[in-house]
Amino acid sequence: MGYTHYWYVQDLALLKTRLPAIAADFQRLLPHLPPLAGSLGQGKAKIGPKELVFNGPEPEDYESFVLSARLEDYDQTKQGLFAFCKTERRPYDRAVQVALTLLRWHAGEAVRVTSDGVLLDWQAAVGLVEKELGYPVDPFFVLERELVEVRDRQGRRFLVEAEKEGVYLNYLHWLAEEKKIPFNPPFQVGEAVRRGLASPLPGVEGVFYL
Repeated sequence: MGYTHYWYVQDLALLKTRLPAIAADFQRLLPHLPPLAGSLGQGKAKIGPKELVFNGPEPEDYESFVLSARLEDYDQTKQGLFAFCKTERRPYDRAVQVALTLLRWHAGEAVRVTSDGVLLDWQAAVGLVEKELGYPVDPFFVLERELVEVRDRQGRRFLVEAEKEGVYLNYLHWLAEEKKIPFNPPFQVGEAVRRGLASPLPGVEGVFYL
């Protein structure tokens, strides 16, 4: 599908009340973001209390980012109202990540954000929100993921990035059998850690995303 970010909304009415704050914060961060354009890569981005609509300026545009409280802007799924934005890592991707970080901060009880990107991919955007607005956010919070320490048969340690539901041992075994990870089962799952993005733990031999 290409590099994409996704979000689910469980309470559209609550999101509607939080959109003005999301838009106001996003407006404050515009000087720190790449240039933005309207939904088709031309004109001006729409940043207001009812919606955020933008793209990268041509030729760096891709899919439009639309965050609103309009039902027609979402698909209905079992997990809630669903939307996504495929950015292909073009420069405006940073702005999409910032908008979704603000969405999680202001409407966290009503939304869920996920991404094809790993925690490290989100560090710069989330760090910008934390630095400029003072919100205590990090990629773990935004994506609701964990880094979990795992040991293999030889006692080698590595980190697995996974959803908070947990590390799936069967999948780890399959990855090992297919030689997609350089470790050998059986695996022992340890505790979640809050480090490892920029400063890996001593002795850890890699970070893998499930």
